[in-house]
Amino acid sequence: QGVSAFKRAQIRYRRRGDDPNRSDDQNDWIDFSRANQDDRIIQLSVPPTDHDHYLGPIFGLKDFPGFMFAPQAIADDVQRELAYASVTVYCEPPHSTNIDLTPPKPNEDTSCSRSMWARWNEEKRDETKREPKHKRQKSMQSQMKAYRSFKKLSWATMGYHYDWTARSYNKALKSEMPRLVDSISKFFAITSLLVEEAEPIS
Repeated sequence: QGVSAFKRAQIRYRRRGDDPNRSDDQNDWIDFSRANQDDRIIQLSVPPTDHDHYLGPIFGLKDFPGFMFAPQAIADDVQRELAYASVTVYCEPPHSTNIDLTPPKPNEDTSCSRSMWARWNEEKRDETKREPKHKRQKSMQSQMKAYRSFKKLSWATMGYHYDWTARSYNKALKSEMPRLVDSISKFFAITSLLVEEAEPIS
């Protein structure tokens, strides 16, 4: 009582460090590549329309109306574009990240204007030129660390920023939604509305 469906699922299916390979929930797993062999899976249809929409297969679950799975949703080249933008653009200002919620420590430098991606690449290039480990440890102790780095990054928010304390979106705090993410979101929003109006494929 009082526990959301998401929280119940998280508790049931979460893998713990002391038992990462548990399989007692194996009967609950769903393999959409074998949709014709699993009675829990239904194939959904998309009616003809003049709007741009997803043309690949879409599956649902009998016991969970509204759930949709599109196995060919995003092409490989678009996935690569999104992945690259995620580490080069989407995690940088004006977008908000978990790093922004924590004040910098005394040994963290906030004046660096280079992106986290640029600094990470620079660190990787310098790895082959580094001094012996014992000398490197001494020099690192006296150096300022970057306030923003991939080591600290957990999440980034685009568009309206969610206030977890107030449990609401602050309309005064938002960043522009990236064009690619915006177009993909609209594309699948249209598709999902079309699917909801159609009958499952029998």
